[in-house]
Amino acid sequence: MLKSKSLPEQSDAERDVKQQAEVVGRLKNFKNWLYEKVKGEERFTGTTKVVFFFERHSPRDAELFKDWIEKNKPDVIVLEAFKDRKFKKMLDGGMSIEKYMKRHKYTFPEFSRQQFEFLREYHHREPKVKIEQVDPGPKNLRVEFLKEFAYKALGISMDAHLFDASAHGLAVIQGLDAILGKQNDARRAFAIDDRIRKGKWHGTILVEAGSDHTEVKNLLKGWFKYDENVEISSIFSTKNLVEKEFGAGTLEVYPQAHEIERRSRYKKDLSGEELLAARFIIAACMYETDCKDDAEELKAYQAIKMANRLSYEECKEVYKKTENMTTDERFNFVKEYLKKRDEKITDSMQP
Repeated sequence: MLKSKSLPEQSDAERDVKQQAEVVGRLKNFKNWLYEKVKGEERFTGTTKVVFFFERHSPRDAELFKDWIEKNKPDVIVLEAFKDRKFKKMLDGGMSIEKYMKRHKYTFPEFSRQQFEFLREYHHREPKVKIEQVDPGPKNLRVEFLKEFAYKALGISMDAHLFDASAHGLAVIQGLDAILGKQNDARRAFAIDDRIRKGKWHGTILVEAGSDHTEVKNLLKGWFKYDENVEISSIFSTKNLVEKEFGAGTLEVYPQAHEIERRSRYKKDLSGEELLAARFIIAACMYETDCKDDAEELKAYQAIKMANRLSYEECKEVYKKTENMTTDERFNFVKEYLKKRDEKITDSMQP
């Protein structure tokens, strides 16, 4: 009678390898099946290049945004804006830009107006280029309510010229912004990821983003880390100006309020929040938000740099002395204030 030979028992490691291979095989089959089910245009098989255009939403940035598009001819332009059903009508010329803009409150109206004017004209020239609005917005009503309340309290403090209360209120608002911003960045990254993986977007994709929303790019870069067909890069609209003021290799320098938000968002050192808020109150009074050219943009960075040299008590002193000054007068006052302060320090060190 012949005895059958028993097969050697597999080790746990060998079984794990076999199971992993089966799982990978199933995932590949599922992916192929899913791609077949995706409706619409034929799936793109080339390299998709996602380029983030980080900006400060100034009229100067609108010009740089326009220049980059004209030079690089992207296949998709992704705006940092909530989806509006009237947007396409405005692009097609069926609604005036003025009427369209009345539908929303714009933090940077001049930038938005210039951007819409260019995009509408470009859409008529290049109708095949997709122009999309993707900014889902955070979904945290409790935090949004607290933020709205904090803004009202800040307005009362600023009107009453209560510097300490204003600095504290601003720090609180930026902490709430960090919660909302992190949620919104994740939702926006997911929306972009979803469209790329489904083949809805491909080729060169230009993504507009505020300079403090780098998390969107970082998330996508991590998700597409092992995908050889997707390249993710970025440009900073103010890089050349920042390097002039802060040295080569500097990509961006954030206003103090944004720095509070970034620290809160990434759980970095949170000490000195109210000092940063105090410095922002001074810096924000020394430059225009809608920078129209390189000179105005550079002045904004110089204001941030000067304010960062002030202590909390010096910020209070400067605030009190410059309450009724214009933007330019405040800038010159702080410049002279620091000069005299440094001279006193130098003189005190003399033997």
